Amino acid sequence: MTLKIKKEGNPLDNSKLLNNYLNENYSEEELSSLNIPKYFYEIVFDKPGGLVMPIIVDYEYEDGTKERITYPVQIWRKNDNKVSKMVTSNKKISQYSFRSRFRNC
Repeated sequence: MTLKIKKEGNPLDNSKLLNNYLNENYSEEELSSLNIPKYFYEIVFDKPGGLVMPIIVDYEYEDGTKERITYPVQIWRKNDNKVSKMVTSNKKISQYSFRSRFRNC
């Protein structure tokens, strides 16, 4: 499992295309009410064995809060060897761990 930081900061500053689209289609009032995350991560999962199972990931943020996200077994439907997910957050991820527990066994 690998975790890459895509871009830090405001995505409007990093993408001219997105910035132009939003400015053409939304008013200033609507733009100020948008909830745009600060951090974008791409996480890549490699399937460790032959049996498909759900992926359970614990994320720990810099402020000490923790979050557990379970990706269902259907995540392996399109690619049987490697899967990537985009994770967005307003907090910076400091640690992550992959849980390989057997559920319902």
